[in-house]
Parts: sequence; C-alpha cells; structure tokens
Amino acid sequence: MVRERLLLTGAQPVQQLHAQAVRYVCAQAQSAAYDTLEGELSEEEAQILRRGRNASAIRTPKSSSMMDYRRSTGVEALLGYLYLKG
Repeated sequence: MVRERLLLTGAQPVQQLHAQAVRYVCAQAQSAAYDTLEGELSEEEAQILRRGRNASAIRTPKSSSMMDYRRSTGVEALLGYLYLKG
C-alpha cells in the first residue's frame, strides 16, 4: 500500500522509492502512527488495532523494542483492514 501511494507521486528511481517506503514501514514510524491514530478511530477500527497489537510475536525483533514492534503490528492490521475494505 505504501509503495502504491508513493508511485502515485510520480516516477522516481527504484532506490529512492525503496528508501522512502522504508521510512514509513519501519516499526518506529508505525509505532508513532499508533499514537496519532489511536484517538481518531471508530470502535470497530480501534478493536482491529488492539487485536493486531495483541497478536503474539514469536521472537523479539533485533531492530526495535518489543513495544514498538507490537504497536506497529496493530497499525499494519488496521491498514490492511482499511485497504481491503476500500
């Protein structure tokens, strides 16, 4: 979804597209988005965010804290839901 959105901004080299996408999909950025989104959601959307956040992780990620990782999983679950819903 992020790459699709970035492609709509115009043609650019693949390396530049990838670098921009990484800034949006890293756990730290998604965890910050969690704070922004949390108070703005409907009850159904908030429930999906919580369910995604509470999904059990198999192991601790190396590049981020467990809290950031879990919160980013919640954001990914919500974005996936919204993307599929249209």
